[in-house]
Amino acid sequence: MPAALNEPINLLQRLCEELEYSELLDTASNTPDPYQRMVYIAAFAISGYSTATFRNRYKPFNPVLGETFECIREDRRFCFISEQVPMSCFIST
Repeated sequence: MPAALNEPINLLQRLCEELEYSELLDTASNTPDPYQRMVYIAAFAISGYSTATFRNRYKPFNPVLGETFECIREDRRFCFISEQVPMSCFIST
């Protein structure tokens, strides 16, 4: 498969992109109205598809066994650590 069909990131980095709009979850946890809270959670759930129209023909590189990726976002108050073991695993705090 030609490398031009791959994105310039790997799967572990792509998993971290799901947390790009994590402030929606912070807002949902501070909202007293349950219906408005559900709106924020639904918006977070579909936020991962925001770049799908541009990326649907590319796939990320497969990580090598033992490869790690760490993303610390102090501005968003989360730390994302992932490692490729026989399957991709991650911890987000």
